[in-house]
Amino acid sequence: MNLKRKAFTLIEMLVVIAITAIILTLIAVPLVQGFRLTRAAQSFAEAQAMGKQVIDRISRELGTAAAVLDNSTTASSVEIRVPLVIAKNPADDALDTIIGGAEPPTPQYGSVYILFGKIDIVLASKGDPGNPIYNPYRNMIDPTLVNRSPIGQVRLPVAPGNTIVRYWVGLRNAEDAAGNAAHYVNPWYPVLTGGTRGSENLFVLRRAEVQPYIYNQNTNRWEPNTTFFAVDANNQIIINDPGFAVLDPTTVIDNLAAHQARARAWQAASTVVVQDLRTDMIAPVVDEQQNETVYDFFTVIGGVRHYVPRIRPLVRFQPIRVTNEPAGANELVRVGVEAVDPQTRSAPDAYETQMIAWTTDTLVRYYDQDPRNNPPHYVGRWRQPNGGPITENYLKEIAYVQPNDNERLGGTPYFRMSDYMDAAKTGPVLIGSYVTAGAAPRLVLFTMDERRGRVIPSFPVRNALGYIPLTPTSTANNNFLGWFNSPSANQQTRLLARRFVDLRTFAAGGNAFNPLTSPALGFNNPFGKIVPGSEIVYGPDQRPGPNFGEPIRYTRVTASQRPGLNQYKINYTDITEPANYQVTLGVPDPGVDADVRNYIQPRFKKGYVEFDSDPNLVLPAGNITIQYDFQLNEATDYMAVDYNSDQQFQIEMTLRRFPSTDDRHSQSVTIKDTVTVRNLLR
Repeated sequence: MNLKRKAFTLIEMLVVIAITAIILTLIAVPLVQGFRLTRAAQSFAEAQAMGKQVIDRISRELGTAAAVLDNSTTASSVEIRVPLVIAKNPADDALDTIIGGAEPPTPQYGSVYILFGKIDIVLASKGDPGNPIYNPYRNMIDPTLVNRSPIGQVRLPVAPGNTIVRYWVGLRNAEDAAGNAAHYVNPWYPVLTGGTRGSENLFVLRRAEVQPYIYNQNTNRWEPNTTFFAVDANNQIIINDPGFAVLDPTTVIDNLAAHQARARAWQAASTVVVQDLRTDMIAPVVDEQQNETVYDFFTVIGGVRHYVPRIRPLVRFQPIRVTNEPAGANELVRVGVEAVDPQTRSAPDAYETQMIAWTTDTLVRYYDQDPRNNPPHYVGRWRQPNGGPITENYLKEIAYVQPNDNERLGGTPYFRMSDYMDAAKTGPVLIGSYVTAGAAPRLVLFTMDERRGRVIPSFPVRNALGYIPLTPTSTANNNFLGWFNSPSANQQTRLLARRFVDLRTFAAGGNAFNPLTSPALGFNNPFGKIVPGSEIVYGPDQRPGPNFGEPIRYTRVTASQRPGLNQYKINYTDITEPANYQVTLGVPDPGVDADVRNYIQPRFKKGYVEFDSDPNLVLPAGNITIQYDFQLNEATDYMAVDYNSDQQFQIEMTLRRFPSTDDRHSQSVTIKDTVTVRNLLR
């Protein structure tokens, strides 16, 4: 009997299903992977395009800025709050690093400070220089009349405006719906313990444009903009506050309520310049072997040791670093200034680097010996004695260091430049003393002009360490009469009599320091000299007439001339002295004759200022006042500088982009650019 088959057997059906599943798997898996790769590629392309756009924008603003504020100090860093963990063993004493850890029962957060994570760009002033209210290019009144901040064309020559642009790394949402401080949440990164609680809230790059000072029409003056900035006890603006955008910072300058109001104002005034969703501007450091975040000891809370994750910022606004650059000396001979033997008896009064706008981590090395022999030398540096992320009391000081000393912290500090620049200081601000028999180093004084990128070894004597030379007229007359009446003088040698002032003999206010003498303040001072052309001499008008005796500025004559009425000549440095006074001048040797030493020898010494010496002319009553700049350096001295320059910035930004909620593999693109601030004001 022939029976027809009407259905598949169970085994056949299972085989078909199995084959179908295999085929679908072979088709679906590549398809899903293709979609995933497409999303990843799309995310990478978005990050790349976004990064180029942001870098271009920042580069344009930097390139046309009038100034960039120093962002290399601890106070200019950015505070971010990240979740803490407790040690696996709470009694663990390892202070360096710890891998893993447990999430505290109650969420705890600690602060990490990001250096170079913020930059303040001072925009150029805009508007019509003749009438800042009216914009001639638009034929209309500038709408910013109330705040006196024109938005017209950039003023030429470029001048700083009253607006700054600030970029910084901050949370997308600084506060939650209840008005409390929000914290970092990255649901795609489970390796960071405690960082996945709640909805996404990543660190992004923010931008705000604000005015540090606003015009008050009631008082008719510019006042600190306390909406965004705190002020100190003197009502001076505090431009840097690491936690300025954080509602729960570690340190508060004034009070928490005022701080939180400013933080909310920054949040409201700023915009996110990178795509705010799924883009993170920080990256925890990960131990690749254990695939866990690296933690550092933070503090003890409730008797339990807490640790903070080690964070790597993904955006940096860093000034260009220059190391050991020789500072070039200015010309010794200048037009209109007489200098005798400039290469041997004069020295530069400024040393300049190629770039300007030094930051506070600058180090100046001053060598008075061949630097190739690694000798003891002098360093100029900034130092922050009180520390802390808020305090900005960086002091400029000079220290004498030995070859093995730490140049930034070691050596023997002896001069504080910051105090010298303070007009309220009238006495010498020296730290320590070198009054030791035969072992005192040479006195070296200089200051640093960081804005112009200069080391300046010259000081105005009016302000220098309290030394103010003030010479009465009678002294000049007495110098003349002193030699004229000397027992060593005769009818011929009386012609050598001069009215003069010897600046080496003066030290006002009881201050023992005189930059033209050695020793000075316990130091050897062999090279003190007057900066050529810096002197200003005032005295009574010597010419007969209605102004006789009235104060007038005297004019200088060259060394080969005899001064006339209202004139003087001056020795900036020592000049060649006769080997034999008796033969050359017909007077005794100054070593054995006090009158020659006091009245004849000074004319060969620095600080000698000679006036009209007509013996038949009596000078009018009044004072002769002499001001000058002094310098203690030599032409053979050498300077080298380590500095970061705000004239040129390197911008490095890595955009870490997460493709979607079901894919935790981020796509990263790094973009770099070096920008020169071309309008930077010196």
